[in-house]
Amino acid sequence: MVPRWKKLAYSLGSVIVGTVAFATLLCISSGSSAGVGGTLVIFGAAITGWIVSIPLILRINNVSGWRFWLYLGIGTSPGPILVFVLVLVPFIQRAIRIYHAQNTAVAFVTFIGLGLVAIPFFVGTLTYLLWLRQAQRNLLKRMNLIAVNR
Repeated sequence: MVPRWKKLAYSLGSVIVGTVAFATLLCISSGSSAGVGGTLVIFGAAITGWIVSIPLILRINNVSGWRFWLYLGIGTSPGPILVFVLVLVPFIQRAIRIYHAQNTAVAFVTFIGLGLVAIPFFVGTLTYLLWLRQAQRNLLKRMNLIAVNR
């Protein structure tokens, strides 16, 4: 079993990687840099999410096989779901009430744009799971070596 401090360190490192990915995505999509203030706001939101998810981080013990893909899906989905529900759904409801075809087209483009929100969450979750899987493999190798040498 990977020590708790390592799990927390890996998850904090993946938060940093996800924040960098999100800031980079914003820079590419807007054509200008997010700036230090914008990056700090993104990092603050990411740290808040990290603190909320600490119990789940410590609960994960085995990321081999099908569990890897399950945890990757679970870790990637919260951000896009929140953005879609809080931003996109009210926008579409407003467009339907007003009956503007242009708003519906804008909603579709917004939907595609907001789909890009999944990228940083995917990158951060993938980073954490790969680091944790490598730590588990190293731990199993050491345990097998100790058992063989007895």
